[in-house]
Amino acid sequence: MNITESSYRLLSHEELLEFAREGATKSAELVIKSHLSLAGASGKTGLYYDRNNNEWYQPAGLAPSTHILKQSHVRLKKIVANEQLCLLTARKLGIRTPDSFIINLNDKENDFLFATERYDRKILDTSKELMGKKVPLRLHQEDFAQALGITASQKYEKNGKDYLADAFELIKNYSSNPIEDQIRLWDLCIFNYLIGNTDNHVKNIALLYSEDLKGIRLAPAYDLLSTVIYDSSTEKMSLNIDGEYDIRKINQKSFENEAKKLGLGKGIATQHFLSMVEKFEMALEQSTYELEEQGYRVAVDIQKQILKKAGIHNFKLTNS
Repeated sequence: MNITESSYRLLSHEELLEFAREGATKSAELVIKSHLSLAGASGKTGLYYDRNNNEWYQPAGLAPSTHILKQSHVRLKKIVANEQLCLLTARKLGIRTPDSFIINLNDKENDFLFATERYDRKILDTSKELMGKKVPLRLHQEDFAQALGITASQKYEKNGKDYLADAFELIKNYSSNPIEDQIRLWDLCIFNYLIGNTDNHVKNIALLYSEDLKGIRLAPAYDLLSTVIYDSSTEKMSLNIDGEYDIRKINQKSFENEAKKLGLGKGIATQHFLSMVEKFEMALEQSTYELEEQGYRVAVDIQKQILKKAGIHNFKLTNS
């Protein structure tokens, strides 16, 4: 990294508030100024977080960011609380996710930002400093669309395609721990169904490389939210389960058949499915309570909508 061409600029509270309110316009401005490259940059940007001083910095030049910040109101309503609720629930169910938190800038509905720590950054004891800040190492990542040679325009699976099988085959062939990573991806598939995340396309799953590029693992889960709670959302999953896309028609048998197709043992695949189903409502309840205690009472409404519209509702309905 060329230190002379890179810098970190402290952002004021007013600038963060402007980003929260201006959304796409402000994020595009920050991306341009920082020379950052964020896919789908509308409404999000990469910033450096000084945790000790609770300060946010805008990177410039080649200076790496540490967090992705998303704003709320130009996106779907309540999306910040929705994503944090889903990530908290996922963690309680044993799914690896990046650390994340909500930034309340002014205690008003639209004055929230959602911060997610970048899993493709790593601060080492030997890391260089820039303007008094430890500069994180960039780790190489590759989403599954890139790894499988699928264009961004084709990230949503069409009938006749079977991206999930291709993804599992990729893990089998390249992961440093293929057995563990297959189970991790399987758990993520189950979770997306239970939470009602129909935006589970192949650009929302990634591989993460080690520092020396010799090790490859399934990256932590990201961009998790319940899409089915929105009336404008589709009920068709982005990846089929046993040939079925409609979340209302997917059931335990669908997952058992899919596990067989993927070469997973039926016993362990079914065990993971039933275990996650059994623990799901408690994990969701605990996560809702945590957010409610932080002042985000909207989480209660999101919880109710998930239990009413997501895969967990379908499973309980078909198995009652």
